[in-house]
Amino acid sequence: MKKTLTLLIYFLFITQSFAQNLKLDNILNIQLKNTGEILSEEKNVIGYFFFYLVDSKDKVNNTYILKVTDENLREINSLDLIKPRATALVEANYNGNAFIFSFYDPKMKMNELVTYDKSLKQLGAISNSVEDHGPAQSIYNYQSKGNSLGYTFLYPVANTGFLNYGYIKNNKTKYIIDRYSNDLKLMWSVQCPDIVTDVYDEAQEAFQTRTTVVSLISRRKEYYSYEGTFNLLINDLATGKELENIAIKDDQYILAPAKINYLEASNEILVFGEYFKGKIEKGKTITTSTGYFSQLLDMKGNVIKKAYYEWEKDLAKLVSYDDKKEVKEGKKEKPTTFYKTYDLYTHNMIKTSDGDFIIIGEQYSYRAGPSSPGSKNISTFFYTKDIFALTLNSALEIKSTDLFDKRRSEHSTTGDITRHGRFLPIIAITSNWFDYGFTQLSKDKKTFSIAYTDYVKEKGEKGKIVLGVITYTPEKTFVTDKTDLNRTSSNYIVRKGKSGYIFVGEYFKEEKYIDYRLEKINY
Repeated sequence: MKKTLTLLIYFLFITQSFAQNLKLDNILNIQLKNTGEILSEEKNVIGYFFFYLVDSKDKVNNTYILKVTDENLREINSLDLIKPRATALVEANYNGNAFIFSFYDPKMKMNELVTYDKSLKQLGAISNSVEDHGPAQSIYNYQSKGNSLGYTFLYPVANTGFLNYGYIKNNKTKYIIDRYSNDLKLMWSVQCPDIVTDVYDEAQEAFQTRTTVVSLISRRKEYYSYEGTFNLLINDLATGKELENIAIKDDQYILAPAKINYLEASNEILVFGEYFKGKIEKGKTITTSTGYFSQLLDMKGNVIKKAYYEWEKDLAKLVSYDDKKEVKEGKKEKPTTFYKTYDLYTHNMIKTSDGDFIIIGEQYSYRAGPSSPGSKNISTFFYTKDIFALTLNSALEIKSTDLFDKRRSEHSTTGDITRHGRFLPIIAITSNWFDYGFTQLSKDKKTFSIAYTDYVKEKGEKGKIVLGVITYTPEKTFVTDKTDLNRTSSNYIVRKGKSGYIFVGEYFKEEKYIDYRLEKINY
């Protein structure tokens, strides 16, 4: 199923009963990904930002507008910006007091960070060349072409500044973490201590506490390899001083973390991911994991409890038996031997109010083969299927496994990239191949909803894209609903709005205008 939207929508039923609108005229061009939500520290929508082209300034520059509204689409302020013609807004964030915008000029290979206060008064600006920053340059180039954000560089520090996760200049494989104030004054910088050039050391924020920042450090011999070592680096948020460096490991298995949650009430860390039996032999690659694992750690890295869940023994329902198996009398027959049809990708992990942990993800599989029947050209085909929810209790024991049916989606890219194996889902994320959209907690954190796209084709009718929502109810059960997407343009986005609403944007290129609206949700 070809994806034509960026999905960020929640709860059950969408109606046209109420709408708040913002219409922008004389728009020469816009990448709708340059529209985004402004989130509070609690991850609630408190406004929106818009960046779009309105005029050609001269032979090398264009005039753009940067506009900020509140959660009701009422304009707070806007700025006219003169930028090189190829400029793209690749990332934006808000920390409660200041905005940060990251612009990229692919022609000059320059990244510019600019901060503004709530009224869009500029606070600071810095520019850096990313020509010698390897992965960073590739990511910026990809995002500047209108593709989805598959990588996050910028993270807000509540009210006081931002963290920028990047790569050391002239060293394509080593991370650097810079902490900036709201006016982009460098407060501290931490970089990879090892200068070994044949190993990729990458850092991403795992979470922040009030006084620390915790980063997941991965070390791999190949950039697209899933194998490597993983550590949690804990730094003082004010000074950058290293406080702990925790290895995520096990004496028996190879561990590959997928999600890391901070449990504030107990000041503990829950690590969840896949584990592999055996050891990696030189020149060989492990591509098949044994199952999922979970580890509960204290802030010193001591293991409080851990658990392992095997695909065949514990999770067979989620990875599925061979659905191509011929069966008698039209009913499926359980194979006599275990057959793993799908791998699982973890999208999110939620802690419920009663202490359970619910892991949310999606089935996927992949193969390489001829691009078309009889063709000598090879393509990689990537398939996604059902959404899943794996519920663990506070003792990390499996409480339930749930599957939510959706049509299988097929995507492809030229060449055989299956050698990247376990790293393929990351490529799928940046390519918008997964149908999962997002998970949204209710204000009281007792319920949540999972949003996704699906393709529905009834007999005798034309196929259509629908919005699916899976809601975890106060009764601790899941209910599902699907609804048509009401739109009149083929160039559109649907994202989360303020509480009780969704945000819809449609671009009418020939008429040169954009229509944004909030639609009320009944739930």
